[in-house]
Amino acid sequence: MTPLQIQIKLLKLGISQREIARALGKTDAAISYVIRGKRNSRQIKSFIETICQTGSLPPMQKAA
Repeated sequence: MTPLQIQIKLLKLGISQREIARALGKTDAAISYVIRGKRNSRQIKSFIETICQTGSLPPMQKAA
């Protein structure tokens, strides 16, 4: 998915980047950078892909 497609999908689902950050124990900026393609994180990308596929936030994960 492109950054714009991800942003639109999250908006439609009503899930904020802040919610994703809190669920992963990451900063809001880290989530934003990954969504915009400025940084690479398999953990964050995988989590966002799961959200986009399932339509909801997965259960809380502990930070690795």
